[in-house]
Amino acid sequence: RASVFKDTLKGMVVGAPLGVCVNCAAPIAYGMSKQGTRKGTSLATMFASPTLNIVVLAMTFSVLPMYMAVTKLIATFMFILLVLPLLVRFGSGGDAPGAAVASAADEQCALPAVSESWPAALLGLVPDLWRNFLFIVIRTVPLMFVAGFLGAAIANLVPLESLADWPVSRSEEPCSRNAET
Repeated sequence: RASVFKDTLKGMVVGAPLGVCVNCAAPIAYGMSKQGTRKGTSLATMFASPTLNIVVLAMTFSVLPMYMAVTKLIATFMFILLVLPLLVRFGSGGDAPGAAVASAADEQCALPAVSESWPAALLGLVPDLWRNFLFIVIRTVPLMFVAGFLGAAIANLVPLESLADWPVSRSEEPCSRNAET
């Protein structure tokens, strides 16, 4: 039996270069789990991808002060490499739902030889890709239109000048500027 710590390290190495947001990392981890990937690997991939990809790291170190960015990075590593393996090991019995499929495949020494040609394989792949594409489009495009409509409505209904008088922090009093004039 493989180490849970090794599984989470593998998931972190797989997830960091993916560069996907949380909304995409969750279905990716779910798909990995359904295909037989161990829980530690799929969960570490899900947490590492939106927190350790190069875009997020660049934004973190450019927007936050150095001590906060380093603290966030250390906390992320501690969670993925220490807390997550413990949660996986002691949190629930058993492994990923597809683990039985993976262990059955591991028992076989070799995969059966398939004499499928490349054109036949592509003809089998294209309908699956098209069905998955439509699944994503049907569920996301209407939400994108709603978000765009709401953003445009707010941008047009709320005058930009009205935001200038809002206090930036709690220590600043909004009426102090008006009292001086």
